[in-house]
Amino acid sequence: MLHLFADPSDVQDELLTITGPEVNHIRNVMRLKPGEEISVSIGGDGKEYRYGIESYTEDSVLCRLRFVKDKEVELPVKVLLFQGLPKADKMDLIVQKAVELGVARIVPVISDRCIVRLAPGERTAKAERWRRIAEDAARQSDAVWLPEVLEAVDFPVALDLVKTCGRVFAGA
Repeated sequence: MLHLFADPSDVQDELLTITGPEVNHIRNVMRLKPGEEISVSIGGDGKEYRYGIESYTEDSVLCRLRFVKDKEVELPVKVLLFQGLPKADKMDLIVQKAVELGVARIVPVISDRCIVRLAPGERTAKAERWRRIAEDAARQSDAVWLPEVLEAVDFPVALDLVKTCGRVFAGA
């Protein structure tokens, strides 16, 4: 079954309107017909929403809610991964596997020993790429939440984040 992530603003009453690249994926790749069912996570609330496809327009898919199911697959702890930047495109695989294992937040870290150096504009582009990979991995593993992938930070900033994130995630 196809699993998607939707924004709460796309939902009105029991109707979900899907737009963007997902429309092509639903219509042309998966070839889903009206009446078929999709699984949707909305806003990371830990629930799985099952929608039936009602109809297609040129640039959207209209779906109606069938039922809501609590998915109790949340880990009892939030795992944060502070990952030093590896060479080449190895970070793509690290992000994918970390998301599949249930990591809640990934922070790429640039240290003195890192061979990879990213310019500020490059950091944003890479972070967007890693976010797309994280979303695909979350969809593939049928997760109900979407992990956060930050832009690459320098080591001193990562140390500050450890202190801040530790308090936030521990509830202190």
